[in-house]
Amino acid sequence: MTQEGYLALLGSNPSYFPDDTNRPVEAVSWDNATGYCELATARDLAAGRIPTNCVYRLPTEAEWEYACRAGMTTRFYYGDDPGYTNLVNYAWYFGNNDNSTRPVGQKLPNAWGLYDMAGNVFEGC
Repeated sequence: MTQEGYLALLGSNPSYFPDDTNRPVEAVSWDNATGYCELATARDLAAGRIPTNCVYRLPTEAEWEYACRAGMTTRFYYGDDPGYTNLVNYAWYFGNNDNSTRPVGQKLPNAWGLYDMAGNVFEGC
């Protein structure tokens, strides 16, 4: 979730790096994240943007792993990469993030077109 989306729904931004609202929200608890999902579901149901039997929720760990790997059987979702030489193309991490979160969607996506599946912030399940 970007800070922009979180701010638009909840009216606050708890992030430590609020200077670019295209960065992920990184300072929320599991309760805050699931509460956001409930509010987003109510908003989108009321607006007719999602079917009545749908809800937003955090994925299970297995669902997240499945989405991240995108059908790949290699060590990482982008290949085996034994020397981590390609990691810089797919993830923000301590060695390349300038001690800050980074705006979303700047690294290469996985095979299913999902961005930011590694690095930048911890994943919530």
